[in-house]
Amino acid sequence: GLNLSIPTLLLHSSRSGIEDSLDIEDSDVVLDIQDMKNGAKNLSKNIELIAIDGAIHDIFLSKESAKNKAYDKMFEFFSTNKIATD
Repeated sequence: GLNLSIPTLLLHSSRSGIEDSLDIEDSDVVLDIQDMKNGAKNLSKNIELIAIDGAIHDIFLSKESAKNKAYDKMFEFFSTNKIATD
């Protein structure tokens, strides 16, 4: 793995879906969430995984409620880990 020495954040949808269904509106139909979570263990020992309900693959293009939660969690992570945002 990469063994990153910096705080690492992995935001992901709370569930995987199937592309040819209504799942496309509120789940990740591109990547398998469980694969992402398993692979994250190889990135960093200091990693935080956060599931976002209702998020699609590109979380920041999700519906408003999911997108807002993702932004809130991201800025909270920045603050907790003293990462500058300006």
